[in-house]
Amino acid sequence: MPMIAANLRPELDALRYDFAAEVLRNVLKDGWGVLALSAGVADAFTDQTGLSALGGATYDGVGRAIGNPFAVPATSYANPGGSGDRTATVAISSGSTGAAWTTAPTGALVDGATGGNDGHPNYTDALGNWVVFDFGAAAANYFSEFKIWQQTTNPAGADTWKFQGSNDNATWADITAAFGRGITNGLAIAANGNYGPWRYVRLICVGAGSTNDILYEVDFKLGTTPGAAPDITATSIAFVPAAATTLVRVVGLWEAVDAATLGTDCLLDVTADAGAHWSAVPLADLGKFDTSTRIIGGLAAVTAGSSISWRWRTANAKSQSLRGVFLQWK
Repeated sequence: MPMIAANLRPELDALRYDFAAEVLRNVLKDGWGVLALSAGVADAFTDQTGLSALGGATYDGVGRAIGNPFAVPATSYANPGGSGDRTATVAISSGSTGAAWTTAPTGALVDGATGGNDGHPNYTDALGNWVVFDFGAAAANYFSEFKIWQQTTNPAGADTWKFQGSNDNATWADITAAFGRGITNGLAIAANGNYGPWRYVRLICVGAGSTNDILYEVDFKLGTTPGAAPDITATSIAFVPAAATTLVRVVGLWEAVDAATLGTDCLLDVTADAGAHWSAVPLADLGKFDTSTRIIGGLAAVTAGSSISWRWRTANAKSQSLRGVFLQWK
């Protein structure tokens, strides 16, 4: 076998990782479950067939990922800014990308009056209408639920709305899924997991078919203490190589939701002898996969065997997600 010049070895190693990332990219694009290779596998989590145990992790079938999202934060409607008269602490602004409000939102939305029209906003065509609640420059609130008080004599048509959060009043992220308002007074809407922290909250109509309708009050189940991200250990199924294996390369697609550190908060291990011995993968950041995901990987020597699995562990309550794993062995 010819020798490889020393100065070419780093380039070849980089090429291997590029190949692994490209395989995972194509698996994501084409919707494979676990893709078997001649001396490896690629799993982009389009389903859970490549996992033997989630170990406390959450599987996201839409985002095609496993992770440890934050638990529900400690919140209450009784906390400051949540309910009652908040006109001195919560500022209101409003606008529309469609038809204007018939009566624009004012501080009446946070004055504690949950029934009867005392200058609250109303509209005839809500699409694009929004109202922003500003909790103040020092605010860093976590939200688990919202409550809408509204007119009950007139249904809100086919309107769909969302609550969104921001820290700059410009870039918005959904806190809830889209919901219909109906005519329930005291309608409770749960957050979807994107709890915060947020300074601003926006209520915006994303789909309309309304007749005349009136909002009375908006309450917030909020707090300043975040929920913790659980520490997890997700484990793959076993893969059988053609011959006993002593070396495994692992490449993953990883997002650090928190400021997590490879090798400390994010840990990948491999085994080739059915879990009798696990070897830590020395993880390195290999570059950007997309705007939020990094390519991570490393090469680990393993105790010889013919039953290969990987496991992903998180530590120190750092929220993260893993979107794919590529294994190559020899």
